[in-house]
Amino acid sequence: MRNLFTNKLHINKYDILLFIMMMMMIGGNLGGFFQPIRLLFIGLAPVLAYEWFHDATLRQKYRLEYIFLALWVIYATISLIWRKDSIECLKLFIHLCIYVTCFVEILWLCMRAKRPLESITLGWLAMFACSIPIAIW
Repeated sequence: MRNLFTNKLHINKYDILLFIMMMMMIGGNLGGFFQPIRLLFIGLAPVLAYEWFHDATLRQKYRLEYIFLALWVIYATISLIWRKDSIECLKLFIHLCIYVTCFVEILWLCMRAKRPLESITLGWLAMFACSIPIAIW
């Protein structure tokens, strides 16, 4: 059995972003539409778009996922027709687009990270540890 504490943790910026993403989940519904996790994903969207347009292997490797997500957004656009409340409908459409972007960005971060499983696990454990005092209070 190898000693996990003697091995150095080799991480890159994508691992750190995964860790931060999991830590921001502690915010929950704080901020309404401007939840911390949504702001992170909205901020990362231009970086993802830049890499997607300049990396042909990324487009080719995840082609089916992008087709699925594009069909998801098309369905959301078509579903605007049979909604009664146009303001609520627009809000739901924006939320759906943000969630689709979140899904793609999680795939992108996991693909680029050196140790995605460890980063997500450590972020989740840190979020859990930070939320214990709130739960006790």
